[in-house]
Amino acid sequence: LTSGTVGGTTQTIIGGDLIEVVGGNQYQVANTTFTGDPSLPASVQSNVTFSGAKVLTQNLEVLGDVAVNGAGASLDLLGDTLQLTGNFSTLSSGVLVMQQPTAVLGVDGSTTFDGGSTTGLLTDGVIYAAGPVTTLCCTTTALAPSGNHRFVLDGTAAQTVNLYSPGATTNRFWDLEIDNSAGVTFTSGVQVNNNLTLTITGWWIVNSGTTTT
Repeated sequence: LTSGTVGGTTQTIIGGDLIEVVGGNQYQVANTTFTGDPSLPASVQSNVTFSGAKVLTQNLEVLGDVAVNGAGASLDLLGDTLQLTGNFSTLSSGVLVMQQPTAVLGVDGSTTFDGGSTTGLLTDGVIYAAGPVTTLCCTTTALAPSGNHRFVLDGTAAQTVNLYSPGATTNRFWDLEIDNSAGVTFTSGVQVNNNLTLTITGWWIVNSGTTTT
């Protein structure tokens, strides 16, 4: 894009790079699927789906949702930050990869893991989730962090956590930090394999199931 803006309310599929010569969110198409490992501007105004193997090479802000969806789909943050104003999800066989200490995923909306197994893929970095956190049927290791991985619940409104098939070797947290004075409700059993840190001044509720640390 060399000048002006491009908009639209449907779906655009891009097999290569998204290049904004001027910058400032020239690209404003509602929904975009990237099928490869595209070079992207620092900020993208669209609901984004990665259906290929995407590796971040710089910090990225998405003004919308991000989904990692499809056979062979992956999103590797390396040591960078991905900040979303919308929702994050893994779907089908899609996976998130975080293996460096400076890797950060910040999600203002909901965070859903319903993709492939992340065993050995979430070993470092931190996820900041401000909305509900969910793992869905039927992948039992869609959220399977280990090593030094940290998950922070830091919303300003009340949050919920619901894990399908929680357990020490199934869906779980490694280090879980709760930093939400509006409260967090666990609507399922929750497994924390390492540290559970409560920094809240409000309340914390286990609504159903068993919480294990």
